[in-house]
Amino acid sequence: MATVNRLIVVTMLAALVAGTALAAGAPKAPAKGSVEAIQAEGDQMIAECKLTADQQATLKEKVKEKVAALEAWLKTNGEKLTAAQDAAKAARSGTDDAAKKKASADLKTLDTDRNAVLAQADAAILAALTPEQKADWEGVKLYQTTIGRYKKANPTEEQQAKIKAVCKAAAAELAGLSADDKKSKTARAAAPGKVKFAIDEVILTPEQKAAVAPARKPAAKTEPAPPTAAPAAAQPAPEK
Repeated sequence: MATVNRLIVVTMLAALVAGTALAAGAPKAPAKGSVEAIQAEGDQMIAECKLTADQQATLKEKVKEKVAALEAWLKTNGEKLTAAQDAAKAARSGTDDAAKKKASADLKTLDTDRNAVLAQADAAILAALTPEQKADWEGVKLYQTTIGRYKKANPTEEQQAKIKAVCKAAAAELAGLSADDKKSKTARAAAPGKVKFAIDEVILTPEQKAAVAPARKPAAKTEPAPPTAAPAAAQPAPEK
């Protein structure tokens, strides 16, 4: 209970000092893994993590290197990726399970290879940040994965800012868990539930909470048990 209360306090304090909320009706995000997405992510990192002028210059160079790495990968594998995507789309609309499995495996192989190339560039980008900035960026990424789950709640700009503050506070707390002992593992495992509790119980209204609650499956109907036959009446013993 003490841990939960502490999170609520952190939540509300962080919300009070949260930065500008996301603007309503923001343009559609570029496709993940595209050149546009890489550039947009770099711009967002500069805006969210309060980088110095020197850090910004370094980051922009690293982003250019990441774009170049992606373009080089696409030059070699672009046609194969398009073919694999088309095959996967066609397989999904068919009934051939073997074709679906192969198409999925081929696409996964290409995605894994591309992600490995981009991961090297990401490591170079993160090297330009301080530990505090890295934690802040992890909070932004946690927010991006979290806010999508609350789309049905239609959170206001103020609520979005509070949710982002919760995610940043959680990421900062996790960043302090450098040890790999049982206590740290327990804290990491509990973090998603604590974030969810803070959002559901502190930030959302009861109506919004109900809007995102998973629908309950109707209880299975149980057939009434067939009536049991009444016990036969005891027959009088024959007279001797």
